[in-house]
Amino acid sequence: TTYAEWSIDYLKYDNCFNLGVDVHTRYQRMHDALNQTGHPIYFSLCEWGYKDPATWAREVGNSWRTTSDIKPTWDSIMK
Repeated sequence: TTYAEWSIDYLKYDNCFNLGVDVHTRYQRMHDALNQTGHPIYFSLCEWGYKDPATWAREVGNSWRTTSDIKPTWDSIMK
């Protein structure tokens, strides 16, 4: 509820330091917690596309990252 109390309307939730929690479980828990606040919060998932979020993230988030970090090189962009 703290996010809602602060009127936060966007959360980018990284999968860094996940302590071994399965990515699906981790994002579902945050999705459920955000929804329980009753305050609309845009939920952006960031797990760098490792677990193919295009196939499941729609159920828990509003947007998701599909690639690793992009660097200022064509090779990085074309991956």
